[in-house]
This record gives sequence, structure tokens and C-alpha cells, in this order.
Amino acid sequence: MQERRKIVAFSDTNNTVRVRVGSRVTIRFSDGMIEIYTIVEYAVDVDPGQGRISQKSPLGSALIGACPGDTRSFELPEEGTETVEVISVE
Repeated sequence: MQERRKIVAFSDTNNTVRVRVGSRVTIRFSDGMIEIYTIVEYAVDVDPGQGRISQKSPLGSALIGACPGDTRSFELPEEGTETVEVISVE
């Protein structure tokens, strides 16, 4: 059985919390909708309906390394670019 790592968040030298695998992230989409997602590492743990997205998904990979206040853009298949604002990271 693979050991699963759980990194909730980490702080850099400026005490800024950044998104990592295991982080719970609150984001605001460009249309104003607010969603909360947990970034997971393994495909078996992905469940978008329960707010668990892969670190390898377009949104997940865009959020990795982000801190509150950052804006990140990512590509949606057949829909173009979406931009989100990171509200909080836990």
C-alpha cells in the first residue's frame, strides 16, 4: 500500500501560507461564485462533487503555490481561460 502524504499548507519566510497538496482552498471565480476545494495527490481521492480536486487538474495545478490574495488563470477544455482569486488557504 502506498503511503499517502498530507501536506496541509506551509509558511515561507514571510509567513505566507501557500497552497500545497492537502490544502483546503477557498476561491472566487470571475463570475463571483465562491467554492472550497481540497487539493489531493492521488486520482483515487478525486471527487469534485465533494470538493476534492487533483493537483494535476487545470485548476489544481494553477492553485499550487498560490497564497491568499493571488489570482490564477487556467484553461478549461473547450471553454477558454478562467481566472480565480484565492481567498483563503488552510
